[in-house]
Amino acid sequence: MSKTIYASAKKLKARGINLSGYPSAGPHSSIKGMKELYWGKNALVVKSGAYIYKVPEDVYGRLY
Repeated sequence: MSKTIYASAKKLKARGINLSGYPSAGPHSSIKGMKELYWGKNALVVKSGAYIYKVPEDVYGRLY
């Protein structure tokens, strides 16, 4: 199973998911860098637009 999901705002809205409460990184951050330096290599990540978010397993499962 991949640990990064790419989700459009439309997909997130359709599934009732709001990512604003989760740790995030801005448009100039890399997924690899955030995992290596801050979130851990097994972090579950959602990329939406230019931002990446570290999400819990239940949110990740609803998108997978």
